Amino acid sequence: MAEILTAIASLLWPVVVAALLVALFPVIKRFLSQSDSIDIEVAGAKISVQRASEELRQLISDLQDRVNELEATQSGTSIEAPEIPAIPGSPTPRNVVLWVDDRREANVYERARLGDAGRRIVQAESTESALQRIRSDGPFDVIVSDMSRVEEGGRLNVHAGLDLLREIRDAGDDTPVVFYSSPHGLGSVRAELDRSVNVAYTTSPSELMRLLQVSSDS
Repeated sequence: MAEILTAIASLLWPVVVAALLVALFPVIKRFLSQSDSIDIEVAGAKISVQRASEELRQLISDLQDRVNELEATQSGTSIEAPEIPAIPGSPTPRNVVLWVDDRREANVYERARLGDAGRRIVQAESTESALQRIRSDGPFDVIVSDMSRVEEGGRLNVHAGLDLLREIRDAGDDTPVVFYSSPHGLGSVRAELDRSVNVAYTTSPSELMRLLQVSSDS
């Protein structure tokens, strides 16, 4: 009898799970359809669940790329090193960071990592607001900027990062600048960035942390 009951139970539990899934499907479907309107807070910024998932996916993808590079190196496979100029200067951590991006909800995990490492972050959403921040809250140890952004007045400037760099250099400010942008955003300006002093650029979250001297031990 016990064996019969055990057999019946083993057959019934998939049926029970399936019935629960069918019963909960409308709720799950409604939650997923509304996930873009559900906000969570990361590093002081509210972002949608969908956006958080996408940024987490990008971070995981980058981590996978780095693991693949390490595995290829250990196996003797030749890989091309990323062309990331190093920032010269003091080896001490860069504790006060001016982060310039027109999307405050972007890069929240990177900013959270910096915060966990003891860095203080000041945000600006345009070239003009960044210059104001430099005048009012500077000097900064490092400036992290996107390249293309919507400036004040709603105008898209695909070289906004370069404009900011020229403005601060013309003012005699040699603060290190790291451009953190997409490959498309950096593609047409790499040559000029390579000629610039105290400038680095990357599309990689892990490479950004290296440039800002943030490690897993920080």
